[in-house]
Amino acid sequence: MSRLILVAGLLVWAGATLLLSQWRRTSRLSLADRLRPFHPGSTEARRPTDPMSVDSLGQVLLPLARRAGDRLARVFGVAEPLEVRLRRVHSPVAPGAFRLRQLAL
Repeated sequence: MSRLILVAGLLVWAGATLLLSQWRRTSRLSLADRLRPFHPGSTEARRPTDPMSVDSLGQVLLPLARRAGDRLARVFGVAEPLEVRLRRVHSPVAPGAFRLRQLAL
């Protein structure tokens, strides 16, 4: 009896998987369709970013990371501004992005 229940359960699971994979709400776009907006020759415009995207999170965290990094630098006795030090090593990275990367590690 338990084998029959196990086989029936596996068949229901497989059937539900097949049905849900064809339902538009649960099916995933193909890789080509997902990458198309990022292709340089694409005519499809990029979608606007939603308010909870990484860009908006970066806009919130950048000033906080910069302030925290500057305070830590002062605690450790670094008096020279970060912009000057980055310019000296010819770094293309912005000071806020540099501080954010430092705090993320």
